[in-house]
Amino acid sequence: MDRPAYFRLPARLASARHRRGGTMIWMPVGIVVVLGVVAGTGMLIFGMPAFDEMTSDGPQVRTSKRGQFVHRVTETGDIESSANVEIRCEVKARGTMGTQIIDVAPEGAIVEEGEVLVQLDATAFETELTSQQMAVSQAEASMIQAENEYRTAVIALDEYTEGTFKQEELLIQSEISVAEENLRRAQQYLEYSQKLATKGYVTPLQLEADQFAVEKAEAERGIAVNKLEVLRVHTRKKMVTELENTIRTTEAKWVAERRSHELEMRKLDDIKTQIAKCTVRAPAPGQVVHANQRSRRGGNDVVIEPGVLIRENQVMIRLPDPRQMQVKAKINEARVDLVKPGMAATIQVGAFPDMKLTGKVERVNRYAEPGSFFSTNVKTYATYIRIDGSNEKLRPGLTAEVQIEVARLDDALMLPITCVLEHGGKHYCMVRRGNGWEPQPRELKIGPSNETTVVIEQGLEEGEVVAANPQRHREEVRWPKIDPKQQEEADSSAPTQPTVPPTGGGLMAMFQAADTNGDGKLTAEEVGAERWGFVSRADKNGDGAVDRAELRTVQRAMKAAGGPPVGAAGALP
Repeated sequence: MDRPAYFRLPARLASARHRRGGTMIWMPVGIVVVLGVVAGTGMLIFGMPAFDEMTSDGPQVRTSKRGQFVHRVTETGDIESSANVEIRCEVKARGTMGTQIIDVAPEGAIVEEGEVLVQLDATAFETELTSQQMAVSQAEASMIQAENEYRTAVIALDEYTEGTFKQEELLIQSEISVAEENLRRAQQYLEYSQKLATKGYVTPLQLEADQFAVEKAEAERGIAVNKLEVLRVHTRKKMVTELENTIRTTEAKWVAERRSHELEMRKLDDIKTQIAKCTVRAPAPGQVVHANQRSRRGGNDVVIEPGVLIRENQVMIRLPDPRQMQVKAKINEARVDLVKPGMAATIQVGAFPDMKLTGKVERVNRYAEPGSFFSTNVKTYATYIRIDGSNEKLRPGLTAEVQIEVARLDDALMLPITCVLEHGGKHYCMVRRGNGWEPQPRELKIGPSNETTVVIEQGLEEGEVVAANPQRHREEVRWPKIDPKQQEEADSSAPTQPTVPPTGGGLMAMFQAADTNGDGKLTAEEVGAERWGFVSRADKNGDGAVDRAELRTVQRAMKAAGGPPVGAAGALP
């Protein structure tokens, strides 16, 4: 059933409450959810003055006050180092799923530089090492043989050009000299025979034989000269070419065998390196933090422990620098636009309640974190808050509550957000006059608002008393008339009431809205008998009421137990 316009919270304020955790009507349900089955949702905590109220039997009222308006976004996160030394697995997978962990330093252990952090299984590499050593020996033998063949070919060329060729050349030159000497003697003997033949002392037949001897000597000389020319022009060129080709061939073979040997040596060195990398040592002193990874269902997807397979380049260990710590918080999508880098923050560590730290927002991720099994429809953005200074008590993994100051007005007139209603697209409050109200609601111009407080810019003075819950008294004043078109526009702009409180709502804001009498406690009358059975679980002192401190204690305890966030399926009792 649609409500009249005057029954609604202001559209802008109600939409802000819707984004941050639901409207007033659903605040008790949100508290029941937290106390019944979950804890740990992010909260919006706002600085506000104490608004006076009437404690008589009359209507609940609030007094407008001036003061400091502070808007803080509060979220929980984990402490981590902003300067981690990440120890990754450098062992190659070799076509397998990964390398098995044999042993690992316990988480939290303090190690010095050079101490063993992780021992990985090197059995496969050790087996491969033996085979590779044999391959290296064979490659070395082939390389030596190829080198010898090359050097032999070089020597053969020198041997021919400086030895064999010259020797053959000298032999042929000697043959030429002998042939020339034989020709000279034959010619002299022929001349002598010719002289004797004129005197009749030599027969024609003998003279003919002497002429034949000269021709034979000339022929032998010509053969020797031609033989020398062939040796110098053809034989030498052929032999040098053949020997040079042999040199190039043997050199190429030697280069190939040398490269093959180098390749086998690199493989051997790589295997030795992989074996060495199976023993992971600390590059610097620090405290061991296992790089466990959580799955979307909230469980551990990867746990660094003996027997687990580790992929190549996977982070196994982190050695955080304790001098540079930060908080990684996840900001709900409804509030992420409020948070900007450089904003101041206060940090409270869950393990040390008395420790108050300061810091600044370093950066806000532009992309949402992967959804979990419990909150698939809720987007959160990782935000990093750098912690000022250093503290030896801080260690990675501790839970911290971060309050980021997103807005501040030093002098502002304020009212509780529940004192303001929207009617026809305008904002109103009901001002107290004597024992009743002003005849008509007071129109207001509102300024910034948070989940519990709204800044009043015009329409109200400091100290004026207004209805704490004008919805209960709406029939006691005359509301301005609005035409149907304006009513339709107001209806379309009004927020839809959620059926369950959206994830990421402010727990203390839920408490504020459920605390109808403003006494700082919740009772069975305020939350209803049906839900009191769950809310009363936080009543640690047994006084029949739950105050803020008791509610925070339960939330932190259930957060530490790993409960799902508000809004998870099945969260409502």
